[in-house]
Amino acid sequence: MRLQQNRIQPGWDIILIARQPIRSADYHEIEAACARLLGRAQLFQTSVAHAADKGEESKQEGVAESNVE
Repeated sequence: MRLQQNRIQPGWDIILIARQPIRSADYHEIEAACARLLGRAQLFQTSVAHAADKGEESKQEGVAESNVE
């Protein structure tokens, strides 16, 4: 999710609940599943320019958030 953070529309709190099959999934499968879910929920920003502008801001927020986790 951290790698997708700059693509997600601002203002959303996202909670993912892992089910049993995740135990046998590798990182790339989990990443693809999360991206697929975000896309189905239409949470990705549609403007590439807007996403790039928010990228720097999200990176700074991500540093603060990673300290909390």
